[in-house]
Amino acid sequence: MSSKLTELWPEVYDKTSVGSDRFLTPGPSFLKLENAVKTRHYYFVLLPKMTMLAFSSAVEPLRVANQLTGQCIYRWYVISEDGKSVVCSNGISVAVDFALHPVERQDTIIVCSGHDGYSAAGSKTLGMLQLHHRRGGQVGGIYTGAYTLARAGLLED
Repeated sequence: MSSKLTELWPEVYDKTSVGSDRFLTPGPSFLKLENAVKTRHYYFVLLPKMTMLAFSSAVEPLRVANQLTGQCIYRWYVISEDGKSVVCSNGISVAVDFALHPVERQDTIIVCSGHDGYSAAGSKTLGMLQLHHRRGGQVGGIYTGAYTLARAGLLED
């Protein structure tokens, strides 16, 4: 599946092409890892009026882990249903990397929403979450993102 996805969306599946330097910034501290670590990929689905504080609280630990280790152990991508910027609950617009699309099974999708969490996700978002879950992928929700997961039928187990 990976090669087919790479053909469809090279800017996404060529994991070195999307601003790879943004994932590894120098910092004042360093922690040497004993063993090699495989890079994990997180896709944050931003829904309209999502809460920026919750979103940044999820991304920053990934960035700091990369910074401390000097390795790109985490990569994160910001996506929206239509590929357009998303306006947060605080009125700030956040640019996204691309629109919704299938991701690799080993990657994690996290839904970020705000006070409209139950109704903010469209059918395209719900369908992508269901597909990823059916394929054995991990999904999660931030703030009211759990409501989106419930609407997708993923919290019944």
